Amino acid sequence: MQDKMINKYIAKNHSGSVFTDNELQVIKDGNIDDMVTTFLDMNTEYYNKQMQSVLKVFTQFMSTEIELERIIYYGRRYRCILRDSR
Repeated sequence: MQDKMINKYIAKNHSGSVFTDNELQVIKDGNIDDMVTTFLDMNTEYYNKQMQSVLKVFTQFMSTEIELERIIYYGRRYRCILRDSR
């Protein structure tokens, strides 16, 4: 299941006390593209596409046990910290 990588990040970093209907539907569908655009504030479509591609590649070719831990913004660059949850 590809969405496992991002699920814990969403649970830990969700700003509201409850999820909206749209957010719940996105989580239920498990589509990484929709999850990135809904839950990650990547600022531009360019960064959204990069994050979507990275998450898909990691889950497809490396492991489904990798989780997105945090995203740090440095000026004009993003740093994503991933960890192996095994």
